[in-house]
Amino acid sequence: MFSIRLEELRQVLPSLVQQIPDDSPTEFMSLYQSLGGSKFSLRGDMDQAARMINLRIKIDVWSQGIDEGLRQTNRVGLRDTYRQFPRRRLWLYLKRWRLMELGQQHGVYDDSFVDGPEDIVAKACRVMKSDMLNNMMFWAVENDILKRGPPGFDPWATITLDENGLQQLGKLQKFAFSRSVINCGKNF
Repeated sequence: MFSIRLEELRQVLPSLVQQIPDDSPTEFMSLYQSLGGSKFSLRGDMDQAARMINLRIKIDVWSQGIDEGLRQTNRVGLRDTYRQFPRRRLWLYLKRWRLMELGQQHGVYDDSFVDGPEDIVAKACRVMKSDMLNNMMFWAVENDILKRGPPGFDPWATITLDENGLQQLGKLQKFAFSRSVINCGKNF
């Protein structure tokens, strides 16, 4: 298990990047390079992925208290915009998002969270169009978060007409009507 804080990583990253061997890259760097990245673009892409996470959080926080349908429309719009980004940057964003959603309970990210479904899909980058790859990576991570996260709801509970009831309905809808794997490579 490893533990590193974001500020520590930002301080040591430039020297770490210079030490990445060109002849035998790690699995992480091999995947990143196959998605179009290099050891020189890594720092900028990691910074942009962090900014993408921050924007997602800010939009959610700023829109608290308004109609949930509008909030969801904003989330979908942001997701659709992110899916158009370079696949290497989206891959880093999806890693961070999955870690935030599933690994933040303890404040430490262990090795089981480093390799995720976005990595499996990214390995198919040579046989898929970029937009299809981005869609599939997004779908795989959303599905992983939904399936691995705590259910947090009882599908047979009585639905109330308050905030908890709305959250219950949203979780039930995601559970019952999440997208099928059959369409994950297509534009939705």
